[in-house]
Amino acid sequence: MAAEQPESQDPIDSPDAPVPAPQNRKERRANAVIKRKTKHKEVVEEFQAPDQFQQQGKPIIEWVLEHVNQIGIGIGAILLGLLVWGVIDGMNASSRKDAAEALFRARRELPALSTLPGDDVADQKAKLQTSLTALEAVIAEHDGTPQADEARVDAGNAAYRLGDYDKALAHYSSVPAGKALVALRSLNGKAYALESKGDLAGAASVFDDMRTRTKGDLKAQATLDLARVAQASGDSDRAKGLLAGFAEEFPDSLLLPEAQARLAALN
Repeated sequence: MAAEQPESQDPIDSPDAPVPAPQNRKERRANAVIKRKTKHKEVVEEFQAPDQFQQQGKPIIEWVLEHVNQIGIGIGAILLGLLVWGVIDGMNASSRKDAAEALFRARRELPALSTLPGDDVADQKAKLQTSLTALEAVIAEHDGTPQADEARVDAGNAAYRLGDYDKALAHYSSVPAGKALVALRSLNGKAYALESKGDLAGAASVFDDMRTRTKGDLKAQATLDLARVAQASGDSDRAKGLLAGFAEEFPDSLLLPEAQARLAALN
């Protein structure tokens, strides 16, 4: 039996069959033109197709264009805020300078703390009153500045030296509380004014607060003051306890000899 012959394969359908060449030059030229046009179209379409940046950037640009008025208003508000802040800061700087000058003039009238033999007491009181009036003017005219708080403490000190403890307490109490030096000065003055008024319990409370808020020499002085008030109010045990622990708590303090002398007097 004869071998079965394979079906004939159309050379055009065969993958290995060569593509027939154009029959003539005219056909070859036409095919080249078609290829160039096809390639050009592909390049143009690829160029025109939006990439990732364009796809994301387009809605951003559209949003900016739609909200350009709001953006402009926001930028204007920011610039206006910076301008106002600059003006206010300049005004505050000028105000602080004026307050500092006024405080310096008022302090210049304060007489020395110590009264020497032969000093005219009436003259000293007159100077204190003049200074107190000037300090109260600083407080009224420059309220809200650090210099006004300094003036409150100085006014309290002047009133204290004049014996007007109620006015002194009013000025001391008007200083904002805190750990700043001016606040501690006012607290200390308040304790002395209360002690001078005879309010020993109130003075002891404030001196105790001073011990909590301070350290070093300030705390050592507050400890001695608290011991003095405790002794004056009849609480000798507390006074002895404070003085007995002074050496351990403040071994390098210049106030140590005074504390030891007081403790010896109580024993």
